[in-house]
Amino acid sequence: MERFVSKLSGTPKEDRRLLARTGFVQGYVSIRMSSDDRRLVVYLYRFRTHEGAVALQNSFWRQYEHGDTFTVRGIPRTWTDAGLKKKSSPTLFMATANADFVVGNVLAQVTVTESSKTADGLRPDTRLAATISNLQHDHLLKAAG
Repeated sequence: MERFVSKLSGTPKEDRRLLARTGFVQGYVSIRMSSDDRRLVVYLYRFRTHEGAVALQNSFWRQYEHGDTFTVRGIPRTWTDAGLKKKSSPTLFMATANADFVVGNVLAQVTVTESSKTADGLRPDTRLAATISNLQHDHLLKAAG
């Protein structure tokens, strides 16, 4: 847990307590960048129990403000969020689509982010987030048995 928290957490002390309380066993992150400035991130969190995975999903979800939702067909209890945000210094617009779901004792988070110096034509890629979520869901179901 220590390695995972120290490399990926913006609030290590709080996240360390949260992960210990929910029965976190191990985590995995995959980051892919495309030539058109899209970034795909998949986080997998494995817990001792299904309840631990659901507890972390609930805790993560309460930490942030959420934008629009979108549909991920075929995955029950998927929480989604999509929106456009402006960051400053330097000015940058970011379109993000997130999907979170639990399979057995694993919490999966899929995030697709695209950035641009202008907001013109920039939209969250909810279709790609849903497609990757379905692929990851199928993989986790097969791995579970």
